[in-house]
Amino acid sequence: MPNLSLKNNLIKLAILSSLLIPFKSYSDDYSCTKKRFNIIRSAPSQYADKIKVIPKYTPLITVDKINNWFEIQGHDFDGFIHKSLITSKYKCMTILKRTENDCIGKNKIHRNLKYKEGFKILKQEIGCNYVKPAYGRSFWISSMHIWPTEYATLIKIPNIDS
Repeated sequence: MPNLSLKNNLIKLAILSSLLIPFKSYSDDYSCTKKRFNIIRSAPSQYADKIKVIPKYTPLITVDKINNWFEIQGHDFDGFIHKSLITSKYKCMTILKRTENDCIGKNKIHRNLKYKEGFKILKQEIGCNYVKPAYGRSFWISSMHIWPTEYATLIKIPNIDS
């Protein structure tokens, strides 16, 4: 049975070669602001114009690194942020639209949420994220209408009619 041996060797080779291909980890692309106020600038310099000030736990996509600065994209802005203001040690999300779709059976939110408020994600379950706001107690929130959408843990049900 030489074909079986050849097949097993090809499978082993495919697995080993996939381990050797360099890849970028998820946390390299996404980061979170970690200070109370975080300044987004138009260029990688402390003297560049301020574009925006964003709050703690705002999620960002890191595009490029230039010395001590990161070129970033937010949900509705682009710019540069100093490396001391961000981390990729945890995931963050922001809500884009407040819905009545709270997490059933989980602790309720006892305050109004702000549009684009940032949250540190502590735990993810299907359809819900357990989050920590910049200030206050942690709670469960629906993962609908959040950014980045990659952090929405939802079940996708295939269309059986097609």
